Amino acid sequence: MYETLLLKQSEIKQLILMDEVIESVETAYIMHANRNVQMPAKKYLFFKKYHGDLRIMPCFVRDIDQAGVKCVNVHPCNPVDHGLPTVMGVIELFDPKTGFPISVMDGTWITDMRTGAASGVGTKYLARKDSTSLGIIGAGKQAYTQLMALKEVMDIEDAKVFCRTCNSRENFAKMVHKNLDINIKAVETAELAVKDVDVIVTVTPANKPILKTEWISEGTHINAMGADAPEKQELESGLLKKSKYL
Repeated sequence: MYETLLLKQSEIKQLILMDEVIESVETAYIMHANRNVQMPAKKYLFFKKYHGDLRIMPCFVRDIDQAGVKCVNVHPCNPVDHGLPTVMGVIELFDPKTGFPISVMDGTWITDMRTGAASGVGTKYLARKDSTSLGIIGAGKQAYTQLMALKEVMDIEDAKVFCRTCNSRENFAKMVHKNLDINIKAVETAELAVKDVDVIVTVTPANKPILKTEWISEGTHINAMGADAPEKQELESGLLKKSKYL
């Protein structure tokens, strides 16, 4: 008898750990590089009236015979206007042999963890091995899972965070220090957050560059995670021209 497993976010949080997610994401990247993944480009629905969008993301991993689709939104005004997260999602897993829906699960926490893990994998292989300092622009839920992942792959001696709202960045710094035991300081400008650090993370919904070329020291590794849709941009074009890896 076929039964579909339903998983709530509270159950998902009990089932996954960041080190395991990083390992899974790294494995998935290897499979994708070996062309063992069928993954069409994500499709968007844009709700310009509400400053948000909806993305549909299907995938089939042949090596492990797993298939699924994620439906996820990005609505930056949600926290202030509606008391909801900026990003929410639902994931459905299917049996490739029959098409039967194996599971329908909350995808919000998985999305946060997976995106954090992507930075973890990138930093693991692309940042200098002696990297110890970190600057992060953005102080939302995704910023938190970024730090969860980076703590797994580098020895963070000090970190700085900036976002436009003073209370948000101060509260974020306190939460990170308490929960992740990271020495982190809230700063007043984006430039201060990224000046003289080894690794930078940007997790914002910006549609204009927030990271200027002249702020960045040679050899700095940048995880630019926020510009994930048309019309978004976090980095000045000059930064890409200077980069060794894109």
